Amino acid sequence: MKVLVALNPDMLDEICYENAEYIQLGKARVLIGNVELSEPSFDENDEKNKDHVLVRVDAFSCNFRDKGILLHNYELMMKNKRAFLPFGSEFCGEIVKKGKNVNEYSVGDIVIPDCRYEEMDSKEVAPGITTNFASLGWLRLNKNKIVKKPDSFGISEGAAFGLGAETAASMIRKSGILEADVKKPIVFSANSATSLFIIQALLAHGIEPICISSKKPDAEYPFDVKRDSIDNIEKYFGTATHAFDPFFDINILNAVSTLNMGGKYIYCGMVEQHPLLSEKDLSEYTTTLREALKIAIVKNISIIGNCLGTHDDIVDAGKLYERKGMKPVVEGIYKVYEGMQFLGKSFLGKNAPGKCVITY
Repeated sequence: MKVLVALNPDMLDEICYENAEYIQLGKARVLIGNVELSEPSFDENDEKNKDHVLVRVDAFSCNFRDKGILLHNYELMMKNKRAFLPFGSEFCGEIVKKGKNVNEYSVGDIVIPDCRYEEMDSKEVAPGITTNFASLGWLRLNKNKIVKKPDSFGISEGAAFGLGAETAASMIRKSGILEADVKKPIVFSANSATSLFIIQALLAHGIEPICISSKKPDAEYPFDVKRDSIDNIEKYFGTATHAFDPFFDINILNAVSTLNMGGKYIYCGMVEQHPLLSEKDLSEYTTTLREALKIAIVKNISIIGNCLGTHDDIVDAGKLYERKGMKPVVEGIYKVYEGMQFLGKSFLGKNAPGKCVITY
């Protein structure tokens, strides 16, 4: 299988590669290209594989978090003199082999990641992201870290669903908005992939949010919703019951300012994820954060952090999408040799709503 990876420019003589190009990520240049990888050995009767499956990746995508992780791992690859590095945290693929204790799935099942962030029955299975190396093409995974693709999704849609949908379901559950008597939510950074999942889920529950972003998207949303610019944020001060935010370091002050007394602010990430991606001195955020926390005290605001979700969150998200006839927003589908276009759209100034997917 031909796959997309980051390449070590100092070791190109030692590997067969194609389509090598540099991409600028913040202050770093990363070489990407294609290599050919064969199916790895997987003994279905081996005790170490009893709770695992071998998945052939048919499509994968990246999330915002993957940008910083790629840079971190790229530095380690260069330091440790490894030839190439896969990346990406979402996938859709087919189970080609399974261990003897895997009864929940069959060979041929199409699965996506279950990034459940909860206590596992086995200490050998870590909670959280299923993989940071989805582009590798072949993945040996524990049976508790996958879930079947919703039947109504195509392969590309499956590869763009899991992490964002699971996170959105968890944030909505934790916020308590579904049980609230008054529901007036605001969603920040509304063009981001996570926010799109939050918006879709709220709409599916009959709740219409106000969607705030710094830029007008390059394409229309595939659903009707009220949108506005961050430049007009002051007119919403004190009007919201719930604020959903994927990037607390750039939005927290505006978010808590929009909330009324006793409001709920829930966030799940930050923009500044790696020093090489930052154009600011991180100390600049100290004043903003201090002011935001002062407002939270005066308004009795609940500040809720969120990391991923639970198994029930991803299962419920899949059922919700199928029940409402919804699909994740996919902005672009690329072939394996179109890595530069894919990463450029995924990481560099993309302002069209939805995720980009590579198909193998």
